[in-house]
Amino acid sequence: GAASSLSAPKIEWLESEKPFVEQMHRAVAEAEKGNLQAAEESLTTVIEKAPHFAAAYNNRAQVRQFLQNASGARDDLTEA
Repeated sequence: GAASSLSAPKIEWLESEKPFVEQMHRAVAEAEKGNLQAAEESLTTVIEKAPHFAAAYNNRAQVRQFLQNASGARDDLTEA
Protein backbone atom coordinates (compact mmCIF):
# COMPACT_ATOMS: atom_id res chain seq x y z
CA GLY A 1 0.00 0.00 0.00
CA ALA A 2 0.89 3.65 0.23
CA ALA A 3 2.77 3.08 3.46
CA SER A 4 5.07 0.47 1.92
CA SER A 5 7.87 3.06 1.71
CA LEU A 6 8.29 2.99 5.49
CA SER A 7 11.39 1.23 6.70
CA ALA A 8 13.28 0.63 9.87
CA PRO A 9 17.04 0.83 9.52
CA LYS A 10 19.11 -2.33 9.69
CA ILE A 11 21.36 -1.27 12.57
CA GLU A 12 22.91 -3.11 15.48
CA TRP A 13 21.12 -1.93 18.62
CA LEU A 14 22.11 -2.19 22.24
CA GLU A 15 20.40 -5.02 24.08
CA SER A 16 18.55 -2.52 26.28
CA GLU A 17 17.10 -0.81 23.19
CA LYS A 18 15.77 -3.92 21.48
CA PRO A 19 12.23 -3.71 22.95
CA PHE A 20 11.87 -0.22 21.47
CA VAL A 21 13.29 -1.31 18.12
CA GLU A 22 10.93 -4.30 18.03
CA GLN A 23 7.97 -2.03 18.76
CA MET A 24 9.10 0.32 15.99
CA HIS A 25 9.26 -2.61 13.56
CA ARG A 26 5.75 -3.70 14.59
CA ALA A 27 4.51 -0.16 14.03
CA VAL A 28 6.00 -0.14 10.53
CA ALA A 29 4.29 -3.46 9.83
CA GLU A 30 0.97 -1.98 10.99
CA ALA A 31 1.47 1.00 8.69
CA GLU A 32 2.23 -1.27 5.77
CA LYS A 33 -1.11 -3.03 6.43
CA GLY A 34 -2.87 0.32 6.35
CA ASN A 35 -3.38 0.60 10.11
CA LEU A 36 -1.96 4.10 10.19
CA GLN A 37 -3.58 5.29 13.42
CA ALA A 38 -2.28 2.24 15.31
CA ALA A 39 1.16 2.75 13.78
CA GLU A 40 1.22 6.41 14.82
CA GLU A 41 0.21 5.54 18.38
CA SER A 42 2.84 2.82 18.62
CA LEU A 43 5.58 5.07 17.25
CA THR A 44 4.53 7.79 19.71
CA THR A 45 5.01 5.29 22.53
CA VAL A 46 8.48 4.43 21.22
CA ILE A 47 9.38 8.13 21.05
CA GLU A 48 8.10 8.74 24.58
CA LYS A 49 10.22 5.86 25.93
CA ALA A 50 13.27 6.34 23.71
CA PRO A 51 13.33 9.94 22.45
CA HIS A 52 16.79 9.49 20.94
CA PHE A 53 15.52 7.12 18.20
CA ALA A 54 15.62 9.29 15.10
CA ALA A 55 14.24 6.38 13.05
CA ALA A 56 11.04 6.39 15.12
CA TYR A 57 10.54 10.11 14.43
CA ASN A 58 11.22 9.55 10.73
CA ASN A 59 8.76 6.67 10.51
CA ARG A 60 6.10 8.57 12.47
CA ALA A 61 6.59 11.54 10.13
CA GLN A 62 5.86 9.29 7.16
CA VAL A 63 2.77 7.86 8.87
CA ARG A 64 1.60 11.39 9.68
CA GLN A 65 2.04 12.39 6.03
CA PHE A 66 -0.30 9.54 5.03
CA LEU A 67 -2.73 10.75 7.72
CA GLN A 68 -2.67 14.26 6.17
CA ASN A 69 -0.93 15.70 9.26
CA ALA A 70 1.73 17.77 7.50
CA SER A 71 2.58 19.93 10.51
CA GLY A 72 3.05 16.87 12.74
CA ALA A 73 5.22 15.26 10.09
CA ARG A 74 7.33 18.41 9.77
CA ASP A 75 7.77 18.57 13.55
CA ASP A 76 8.92 14.95 13.63
CA LEU A 77 11.42 15.50 10.81
CA THR A 78 12.76 18.56 12.62
CA GLU A 79 13.17 16.51 15.81
CA ALA A 80 14.81 13.57 14.02
